[in-house]
Amino acid sequence: MIDEKKLTKELKRLMKLPFAPQNSEDAEQLMAEYRRIARRDARSLAHFLRAVDHLVDTSSRVPPPAMLANAILETPVPEREKAPMGCEICQGNGWQSFTRMVGKQLLDYADFCVCDLGQFLRNAEIKRKQERSSKGAA
Repeated sequence: MIDEKKLTKELKRLMKLPFAPQNSEDAEQLMAEYRRIARRDARSLAHFLRAVDHLVDTSSRVPPPAMLANAILETPVPEREKAPMGCEICQGNGWQSFTRMVGKQLLDYADFCVCDLGQFLRNAEIKRKQERSSKGAA
């Protein structure tokens, strides 16, 4: 799902090209159609950004909706970021476990490892939490 604010920002970039509709009602209808196409065809925000960048770089005027749809479909979907390898501490899973004394009990805990994989997972978790909280606030 594409964030509405970022989608609107990118659509406004398209609307800055020459020959954009001057009538606000026409411009709103074109934006609504662009939005519908983006939600239907774009796999991610990065995928949509690539298509918009291509159109902004190559179009001499505001593209019709079909041109945006074709640009999205012809733009390759960016590969997901690959996680790095783990280390000896986490044995390749990105987590390290440890035991702490709490009161008179020994308790087992787990946390992200300090290796590249552990930090990759930590950052991914932070990003997921931020996306979840921004969806809840919207």
